[in-house]
Amino acid sequence: MLLHKKTTWIMSRLAIQVFFHKEIGLNVWQLVSLCLVVGTLLAVVVHSVVHETFNWLQAVLAFFLVLNLLNCFWELSLFIRINYINKKHNENLKTFRGNEGALVSEFLTHPVRRKDLVSFTFWADVWSVYAIFDDSYADKRSFGYFVDSGNGMTTLVSSAIFLVGMTFPIFPPVVLGIIGLILFHQMTYGTAVYWLSFMVNKRYKLISFKDFMIYIVGSNGVWFACSLLGAFAAVQVLLAGSMDIFVQ
Repeated sequence: MLLHKKTTWIMSRLAIQVFFHKEIGLNVWQLVSLCLVVGTLLAVVVHSVVHETFNWLQAVLAFFLVLNLLNCFWELSLFIRINYINKKHNENLKTFRGNEGALVSEFLTHPVRRKDLVSFTFWADVWSVYAIFDDSYADKRSFGYFVDSGNGMTTLVSSAIFLVGMTFPIFPPVVLGIIGLILFHQMTYGTAVYWLSFMVNKRYKLISFKDFMIYIVGSNGVWFACSLLGAFAAVQVLLAGSMDIFVQ
C-alpha cells in the first residue's frame, strides 16, 4: 500500500511537470499580441453592447490600459528579479553587443511554456533585453528601475478600475475622473522624466540612432501619448460630471 501511494505521488508529480513544461504553441510576440487583441476587443465589444455605440476614445484607452496591465506584471518582474536581470544583461553584452536586433528577435520568437505564463523570471527577460539599449534597467540604483517598478505596483489596480469604469458605473464620474487623472498624470510625468534622465546621462551614445528611435522614443512614446489622451478624458469626465465622453 505504501509503495502504491509513493508510486502514485511520483507519477502525479511527473504529470504536473510535463504539463507545465509543455509549450502552448505560441512564442512571446504571438502571446502578447493575442492578449492585447483579445483584451481590447472584449472591452470594446462589451462597451458597444452596453451603450449601443462605438466610441473611439474608449477603444484607444482600452488598448492602452490592457497594455499597461500586461506591463505592470512585467514591471513586478523587474522589481523582483533585478539580480537575475543584471546577470543576464552582462551575458547579453558579451554575445549581442553590436547585434542588438538579434537579441530582440531571439526573445520575441522564444516559445512560451505553460509555466512561463506567470513566471516572474521568464518575463524579467523583457528587461534584460531592454537593458541592452538602456543599462539602467539592470541597475537597481537607477531612476528607470524605480519608476517602472513603481508603475507596476501603483497603476495595476487603477488601470483595471478605469478600464471597467469607462463602461460600467462602478464609481461616480467625479471619483473615476480623479482616479484617471492621477493614473495618467503619473505615467505622463514618469515617461517625461525617464526621457530626460536618458538624455542628460547621454546613454543614447551607446546605441544606434535607429535603436534610439524605436526602443527609447517609440516604445515609451506610446505611454506618453496615450497617457496624455487619458488625462484629457479624465478632465472631461470631471468637468462634465458624467461619462458622456465615452458614449458619444
